[in-house]
Amino acid sequence: MAFLKWLFSFFKRGSGKGLSFDTYTPEDRSIYSYNDGEKLVRIDPMVQYKKIMDVGPSLSIDLKVSTSTLMKNEDKGKAHQSLLQHVRDIFNLKPFRQTGDGKTVGLTEIETVEVLDHFLSYCHELKKKVKTNVTSSNNSGVSPPYMAPTSPLMSNGSESGSTGNVSSTAEPTPSTSEPELPSERLNQASNSGVA
Repeated sequence: MAFLKWLFSFFKRGSGKGLSFDTYTPEDRSIYSYNDGEKLVRIDPMVQYKKIMDVGPSLSIDLKVSTSTLMKNEDKGKAHQSLLQHVRDIFNLKPFRQTGDGKTVGLTEIETVEVLDHFLSYCHELKKKVKTNVTSSNNSGVSPPYMAPTSPLMSNGSESGSTGNVSSTAEPTPSTSEPELPSERLNQASNSGVA
């Protein structure tokens, strides 16, 4: 009798693990979280990714100009500030400051860029995870879920940002000579004495 009770518990609604089969219960919810300098913020990664894609070309140009060795320091500084403003707008971040009561709020410039880095790394890992799940479910005839393309901020090896003769279906591969994440590019530029 206890066995039947246990078996039927899987078909009851709202009883924790015993949810019915018509209830979607992901084992690992894809909710991204980050610290904005004051509190932990939890967001839908797809909505955030779309915000990045809305300003992707401008963000990519700002990153390349701010880390370029061929640009004037004045132009690099403007591009760096524009990059920071884009990231702050996307993630609703405030610049680092000390309040009157001695507390600190907001994020430093490095932390601001690292939020973008971490989010892009998270998306990359999530994409790999989804591809693994899709591969294992393709035999069941289930169509794969939509997955956003790789971020334009990840280098494709072309200094101009052009994809050249790369087909639109090819998986972009990061250049081995250029750092993949924005903060790595900024760190490389500052270490070489040109930032």
